[in-house]
Amino acid sequence: IATPMGLPSPPNTTFSSPYAGPRVQPDADLVAAPGGADVFGDFGALYGDALTAIKATGLTVLQITTEESYADIVRKLLAALGLVYEQNPTILAAQRPPDYNTQITVAGIAYMKSGDERLLLSGATLPAAVSDLFYARGYNLVVW
Repeated sequence: IATPMGLPSPPNTTFSSPYAGPRVQPDADLVAAPGGADVFGDFGALYGDALTAIKATGLTVLQITTEESYADIVRKLLAALGLVYEQNPTILAAQRPPDYNTQITVAGIAYMKSGDERLLLSGATLPAAVSDLFYARGYNLVVW
């Protein structure tokens, strides 16, 4: 998920953390946000006292379970990285005042990727006319 979101994510990053005396070096997927915030993605390998010890060092660990939807994972990831996002973004269909316009809302998550580039992540199948409107408003689309 991180790659199409434009977030650097080297897989299987090894980090070191003290745990009950010895140091443990688990592998995790690192995701970095612009500005330096790092989050380690854990897919169930870390738990109990080891997880507590790692979090105590100041590292942010994002635990992801198989029951979570892509939308849940994206929301958790953006929140952990401190990035602002919009749930179910709405755009106007035409370049005219809202009172005389049609609003289009897409089930998904939108955020500013970099500069003026906006990214919309969604599980919705969008008609070409709707995706064209979002592209015209500066959104890039990622459909899961």
